Amino acid sequence: MLQDSPIFQSQEFINLCEVHKIKELYAFGSLAKGTATDDSDVDLIVELYETDPVFKGKLLLSLYSKLESYFKKKVDLLTFDSIKNPILEEYIGTSKQIVYARELQES
Repeated sequence: MLQDSPIFQSQEFINLCEVHKIKELYAFGSLAKGTATDDSDVDLIVELYETDPVFKGKLLLSLYSKLESYFKKKVDLLTFDSIKNPILEEYIGTSKQIVYARELQES
């Protein structure tokens, strides 16, 4: 499973997720399919605990920057409520793999 990959198990990554109040983080696209190359970007979709739009926006901007620094690659960061295209929604739904879930860290 992708979530067992060392890059998603490092304490740095876990801390990054906790600081940004991530409930769940999924990879999709080439990373989730196992076809990523050195030139591939990192496609992620996130669900945060934060519901206030202002604080959520600030967290997402910070998270985006921190993830690009962490992966040293371009990151495409989406939220579930930002997806309006049904074809994209279906693609993500069929290819996504969980890489972080707060509840998994607590067990």
